[in-house]
Amino acid sequence: MTYAYQFYNFAFFCCVIFSLRSGVEGDLLVRWMIYGANGYTGRLVVDQAVRQGFKPVLAGRNGREIRALARQYGLSFRVFTCDRDSIDLQDIDLVLHCAGPFINTFYPMLQACLKSSCHYLDITGEIAVFEKCAQMSS
Repeated sequence: MTYAYQFYNFAFFCCVIFSLRSGVEGDLLVRWMIYGANGYTGRLVVDQAVRQGFKPVLAGRNGREIRALARQYGLSFRVFTCDRDSIDLQDIDLVLHCAGPFINTFYPMLQACLKSSCHYLDITGEIAVFEKCAQMSS
């Protein structure tokens, strides 16, 4: 089952991601993506994730910036706009959505996640987004 979560506490994010590790080797159980990785908060999340030994797929709409960031960290990347028709998440298990304003970007990403049975997390604090996600979860 796919769940829609929102959070703005980075410590909680770390707990969620750490809980996805398996066994003694600490391998990640899921392939995950940071959409909006080149934004201010996205870069903070990428930096922290890499420091913790994670290798997320970086994604966003600015190809030049996403490629440069992926090259800097040695990570894979994807470039696409956040509209329902351009989002392919078939090989992704979890998306951390960091691209705002979320009232404009969350719905296409959440729909793509639901279509792909991919878990959705975001960092928004926008009440309207919380309300719409709660309606969709019902």
